[in-house]
Amino acid sequence: MRAAIPILFAVSSAASALAADVDFSKIAPHPRLFWPAEIPAADTPLLRNFDAALLRRGKKMLGQKPLERVLEGRRLLGVSRDALQRIVLLAYLHRTTGKPGFLQQAETEMLAIAGFSDWHPEHFLDVAEMTAAMAIGYDWLYDDLPAASREKIRDAIRDKGLQAALGKTGTTASRATNNWNPVCNGGITLGALAIAEDAPDLAAGLVSRAIDNLPRAMAAYEPVGAYPEGPGYWAYGITYNVLFIAALDSALGSDFGLAAKSGFRKAPEFLMQVTGPSGRAFNFSDGSDRRQPSPAMFWFARLLDNPAIARQDVALLAKDLAGDGKSFPVERFDPFFRLWFPTAPPADAPPPPLAWLGRGPNPIACFRTSWDPATAVYLGIKAGSASASHGHMDCGAFVIDAAGLRWAADPITRPYNELETAGVDYWNGAQDSERWKVWETSPFSHNTLTIDGQLHNVAAHSKIKDFTSDHAVIDLTETLQGQVSHATRAFSLSPAGEILIRDQLRGLQPGAVVRWAMLTPADAAISGKSATLTQKGKSMTVNFTSNAPPALTIEPCDADERPFRRPVAGYRQLVAKFTAGEDGTLSISTAISPP
Repeated sequence: MRAAIPILFAVSSAASALAADVDFSKIAPHPRLFWPAEIPAADTPLLRNFDAALLRRGKKMLGQKPLERVLEGRRLLGVSRDALQRIVLLAYLHRTTGKPGFLQQAETEMLAIAGFSDWHPEHFLDVAEMTAAMAIGYDWLYDDLPAASREKIRDAIRDKGLQAALGKTGTTASRATNNWNPVCNGGITLGALAIAEDAPDLAAGLVSRAIDNLPRAMAAYEPVGAYPEGPGYWAYGITYNVLFIAALDSALGSDFGLAAKSGFRKAPEFLMQVTGPSGRAFNFSDGSDRRQPSPAMFWFARLLDNPAIARQDVALLAKDLAGDGKSFPVERFDPFFRLWFPTAPPADAPPPPLAWLGRGPNPIACFRTSWDPATAVYLGIKAGSASASHGHMDCGAFVIDAAGLRWAADPITRPYNELETAGVDYWNGAQDSERWKVWETSPFSHNTLTIDGQLHNVAAHSKIKDFTSDHAVIDLTETLQGQVSHATRAFSLSPAGEILIRDQLRGLQPGAVVRWAMLTPADAAISGKSATLTQKGKSMTVNFTSNAPPALTIEPCDADERPFRRPVAGYRQLVAKFTAGEDGTLSISTAISPP
């Protein structure tokens, strides 16, 4: 056994107490990370199609050139994620098929990565995801890797993963309160558990530090599971949070009470509620509206003995595999769908509530007329703050689904590297930052109100009040601070699917122009005080009633004003402008009739 490497940092008193419980003398044998005693049999068409898709993908990897250490901008993250996608799948297929080609390709990839000069600790997510990839491959293939290769891979995990975690960027990431915390603590913990017998002191210290620090990020799910960074970063952070807990349980026989935290246990409902009947996510904050199936939802369904949690994700997986399944999207954690597949049919469980209030630091509310994707009308609304991690100036924004289609959309965030390469100061959240000049992040792209072309107040924290089963009010007074004395935006959804939005503004400057906007993929036509939206043979009507005449326009999204704006293909904005009178008030009612 390799000599223990001394710990190079001092853990907190809480972590020290936990370290006594991290007993590697009782650690499970390899494979100790996640691997179940038995993988659910492929006894349904869905599982058979899924297995076939994974096998096709794995065969395409055979003989490919191994990954190289090539940065994209300031990140190696894309390479780390490619490593996860390749190594996890190849290791899974080797264990499930026994075909040597998968082992050989995985070994080639891992040895190439072990030979990198480093895993780019300057951006510690890169190290964390690379360590996760190497740890899973090392653990799952442990018995079949040649001894010399195993040693090189183990040493790389120790030196380029665990030792790097002791540095400034790794230590800072371990204490973050956003998605960096579970990703970085999760990836490093997988590495520590994988090689625990060869570096017990180093591994125990890092696992203890992670157990101590992970609750700092898990607090974001309190009190009801709503995640302030939006569904995209929910998927990123929660996946590593689940991997962290599942790895502790499989390797050490305990999750140290982490899975018992109340808000975390409610987190799956957030993802179910922000998924509209169109299959698209209510993608507030940085992210895309593509709702990908999440293996974490399968894990939660087992943890909570509630198969309904997996219902949407089983349906999304089936949709992705429809036809010949050859267009099945490639995701780096796909084999975990098989390891955690629900043990009971999701269709047999009752659905979640039709109205849901996601309280927390960046609150949202979701309403729908039913859980039938074909007939439901869905309304998602957002309050909160632009100062939240990955936040936008989107307080008061909404999305609408009906007839299985998205009608009112949230803008999709551009790739970070594109903005950074152009020199945009995107990560500065100050009121006068360039972040708010980026169209997708500014209030002008979102389905909300702006006054005289002014920004929202970045420090505001708007609240949702008066929430009922069909009604909610957002107080926008702080968001529009200095522009109004009082502002509210009330939403309601009737059982028949009609949506009513009531905007009340007081204390406006006489002559101030209030801009009401809705981003839509539908074609639009204006007639008087109404607009008709059409797509795929369906139509939706938007009617305005106000104490000031509306000026309605359809604004294209085809401006190319880089770096702050680029054309947004397939979308346009329905814009209504209202001019305040001498009394400084505006009352706007918007009735939206579903298809």
